[in-house]
Amino acid sequence: MKILFIQLKTDNPEGPIYPLGIAYLASTLPDHHQVRAIDMNVEVNPYRAIQKVNNDFKADFICLSIRNIKVAMPGEHISSGLEIAGIVRRIKEIAPDSKLVAGGSGFSLYATSFMELLPGINCGVVGEGEKVLGDLLEKFPDVGGLQGAVHRRNQKVIHNGPAPQADFETLPWPRRDLFSMSHYRRYPTSVGVMTKRGCPYRCIHCSDIYLLGKKVRLRETEDVVEELKCLKTDYDVARFMFADQTFNFPGEYTKTLLREMIKADLGMQWTAYFTPQGLDEEMLELLKKSGCQMLSFSPDCCTDAMLSDLRKGFLMEDLHRANRLIKKAQIPVTYNFMLGLPGEKLGSLLRTLFFILKTKVQLKKLFALHGLFIVPVRIYPHTVLRKVAIQNRQIASDDDLLQARFHHSTRRIVSYADRSVICCASLLWKLKHKIIK
Repeated sequence: MKILFIQLKTDNPEGPIYPLGIAYLASTLPDHHQVRAIDMNVEVNPYRAIQKVNNDFKADFICLSIRNIKVAMPGEHISSGLEIAGIVRRIKEIAPDSKLVAGGSGFSLYATSFMELLPGINCGVVGEGEKVLGDLLEKFPDVGGLQGAVHRRNQKVIHNGPAPQADFETLPWPRRDLFSMSHYRRYPTSVGVMTKRGCPYRCIHCSDIYLLGKKVRLRETEDVVEELKCLKTDYDVARFMFADQTFNFPGEYTKTLLREMIKADLGMQWTAYFTPQGLDEEMLELLKKSGCQMLSFSPDCCTDAMLSDLRKGFLMEDLHRANRLIKKAQIPVTYNFMLGLPGEKLGSLLRTLFFILKTKVQLKKLFALHGLFIVPVRIYPHTVLRKVAIQNRQIASDDDLLQARFHHSTRRIVSYADRSVICCASLLWKLKHKIIK
């Protein structure tokens, strides 16, 4: 069987993202399948590239990875469902004889809506695909009883629920050979490495709980280090990002991994998403010695009451302690925030702005704001925030949310203040990139 994977556009302003999900899926397919892959984000003319591969390869199945469902900049969230529909139509025109299978985090969140919007897609995978995709391809079109599959029956979309979670600790390494690493390795956060799947936290606005589950599934630390060695020696990767939901949980596992990275003397630079909970001097020292170039935190707000309501798992004292430790260790840090969260008042907005200012004064050049550092909070399906928004009558119960919806304060003055802050952030972001260009 011939299978062509295509990573659809993600429009990441900080560089293309290596298609790690596709690489993992390809690694689990039986050897008798022939596999090719295209990342539309790195092709000068992506449709010409797809046409060329189709002429030579003539895939039986084209598997589309829909990773993003929006193009986002500070203050600018534009749903890209129609753009994705246009891309799928073009691909179907280029390869009319191939069956189209969709997947990816963006597709999984809106699977039924996408199947209705995109008649060219024959079926899809919801959630982690490693346990499902091979069976789906073998059984197609009879996928009715397959957990994780979404398909059509008598012109009606049938959703069989999320796929069973993969045994992540036993998965083979992702197939890095599918994409030329030269397109990604020059960007500091483009090449991802996963040490775990799942997140122990229960943030009410986060869709990862639905996509990856609450149980944290860990890889062996020795296996992670071996993969890093391979990235450096075989693919000349010097910078990467740990693509975990939260890198430094569990704490002892993280310290063990860092010690082994230091022992291996990798000479690589990296970054990751962190929680301030459990951060201590020993971990900061290990982070610095192992090549960590930046810690990224997403507190989203800056009051204990809101942090508790959001179920973030930490309080403001944890953030203040983290800043003290970071200053001592001299490791750069960045923060990300959201506006319009439940319970937001003018005072909480001012506290967030004050925290940003205080952190800049305290850490000076160690503190920087990158990318989408302050944004409105989008309401995603399968989240507690969706239920809150329905209760507050901000969205209808039958809204599929494919068209972007944002939670906002019911206080008009706070809503105006939020928009003003986001507008200023957007202008600063555009000015920064204009100067860089």
